[in-house]
Amino acid sequence: TIDQLQPLKNNSDPMNIVVGNPDLKQSFSNSFSINYNSFQMMNEQYFFTGVNYNTTSDQISSSYLIDTFGRRVTKYINVDGNNSFNVYGNYNRKLGKTRWQIGISPSFYISKNTNYINGKQNVSRSYTISPELSFSNRNVEKYDFEINYSPSYSSSKSSISTVAGKNYWTHNISTDIRYTFPWKIDLGTDVEYEFRQKLNASDTKNQLILWNAYLEKRMLKKEQLSIRLSMHDILNQNKGYERTINSNAIVESRYLTFQRYGLITITYNFNTTGTGKAGGPPPPPRRMFRR
Repeated sequence: TIDQLQPLKNNSDPMNIVVGNPDLKQSFSNSFSINYNSFQMMNEQYFFTGVNYNTTSDQISSSYLIDTFGRRVTKYINVDGNNSFNVYGNYNRKLGKTRWQIGISPSFYISKNTNYINGKQNVSRSYTISPELSFSNRNVEKYDFEINYSPSYSSSKSSISTVAGKNYWTHNISTDIRYTFPWKIDLGTDVEYEFRQKLNASDTKNQLILWNAYLEKRMLKKEQLSIRLSMHDILNQNKGYERTINSNAIVESRYLTFQRYGLITITYNFNTTGTGKAGGPPPPPRRMFRR
């Protein structure tokens, strides 16, 4: 980018000055992946797994000069040796002769990144383990039910900075329910519970519940027209939050976001074959909380 290349000081923030480097080389990456998937139709069993490895030479990184007053001067440089490794998968199958299905989705990610702090090389290593377990039961004409639980454990370590060396848990439980009543009326709700482990005593509001609900009426012969009344963040708990662990700092950002609000949605489907399915258009994305 221009900011990384131009040899001019950006003094817009006196505590964080950025200096470009016109001698930067272009980075070069290699990515290797292997995937396997299998589907057995008779017992509705699906299996998928994959491995990905990525390595980058001359990656554009940062060199920080930090004085005793906490002022930081950032210069962009090229470094070698950065890489990442990811293993992921999904197993989903029907439980006996019921409509219930179970899903298991393990994931493991590890990475290595290099930068410089006050002239010393700083190597940061981190990994995240995040499995997911889900149960679902669906009858397209009548109802949908799904519940998911996803714990996540993250660990990071820096060779010269103790600030970024943190281990913490996050937990996410969500459920999504829809039921179709007579007269083409759908009632749906979804609830998401999010918990993140505190890194220190000053952390506040480390858990929240997001609850959304809607009532929808489908009309006309082929159900082309639908009117939906929905309420989002019913408990008014949605808080803009993001946690980032860098090589020399832990940054927790809080920002303004939409909280409780109602919405009226009118949808007309121009597909001449009609929708043919209960539930109408999907609701807006419910996950407004960023990890």
